Amino acid sequence: MKKKQVSFKVILVGDKAVGKTSILKKYVNDEFPEKHESTWGVNLIRKEFPDGDKGKNVTFWDITSNDLFQDQRIYYYEGAEAVILVYDVTKPETFSNLERWYEEIAANLKLEKEPIFILGNKNDLDQNIPQKAIQEFTFRIEAKHFFISAKTGENVDKVFKKIINTFE
Repeated sequence: MKKKQVSFKVILVGDKAVGKTSILKKYVNDEFPEKHESTWGVNLIRKEFPDGDKGKNVTFWDITSNDLFQDQRIYYYEGAEAVILVYDVTKPETFSNLERWYEEIAANLKLEKEPIFILGNKNDLDQNIPQKAIQEFTFRIEAKHFFISAKTGENVDKVFKKIINTFE
């Protein structure tokens, strides 16, 4: 008897070079690309999760931050069942810009029940963002925040397990 697959869409957004693609590569393939490659448009990465009689099939949409694709991004957001906002803990402006990313998504996605996760990437380096600012923003948009490192793998599997478990 064939297993029933349930599909979900998760979008990742954030500024250029915060590590969106690296996070996904670490999670899905357990690899870390040493060379930065910008995403053009959208990069789709799928992962299957067997679960008894039915499995979960999650497609991660790694969405470009390039302003040339601003008009197309709204279409990439459509149908998302979870949102991941990513920033670089060493660059405060990438955290500040999460507000803009959140507003862009909120304007194009109803954000009624979709869980929102905030990932502070590059946690293996010195953090440069006040904890109070992180807590206030996380609370205000009703998100869950995690510090991770795509390079070392710190918390990557743990965070994605929490994300996947929201799809019940």
